[in-house]
Amino acid sequence: PGLSRQQTHSLLTECLKLPPRRSDWLAGLQESAGIERRYTCVDEFHRAPCPDPPTSSVAIYWESVLGGLEGRMERFRTASVALAETASRGALERAGLPAAEVTHLVCVTCTGFENPGPDTDLADRLGLADGHFRRGSGVHHNARVTRCAETFLEVGISYEEWVGTH
Repeated sequence: PGLSRQQTHSLLTECLKLPPRRSDWLAGLQESAGIERRYTCVDEFHRAPCPDPPTSSVAIYWESVLGGLEGRMERFRTASVALAETASRGALERAGLPAAEVTHLVCVTCTGFENPGPDTDLADRLGLADGHFRRGSGVHHNARVTRCAETFLEVGISYEEWVGTH
């Protein structure tokens, strides 16, 4: 089910032991982001998000639970594509659009690194037609990739047209 914005705020305030001023700053940041629910592929997080007793660092605690960078990346490889597939299939169903008619796939992740990225696996799982335009990126290019998607929608340009002009 994920965590609501308020649940996320409460959890972070508690785990990070945020003073009121920082907690207020975090609430404002969350509000401006507009994200209503947050999801995780870390099942352990739902059972005990804050170490008990508290360690000197929540980050150190979670690194030990997740198995360091290698453990995090393995979870990312598995869970990111499954989450994206579920969201994509729901969007396609709401739009009444078969996957075979998708011409552009824009995928932005917030963590993980692998090449090729999850967008490749997502395209395969959805059964997208060969020749669709695919643009994937990490969080550092989120705004640029989002503008790319907006441009495609505004202009109505096809993959073939885009390739022919670039």
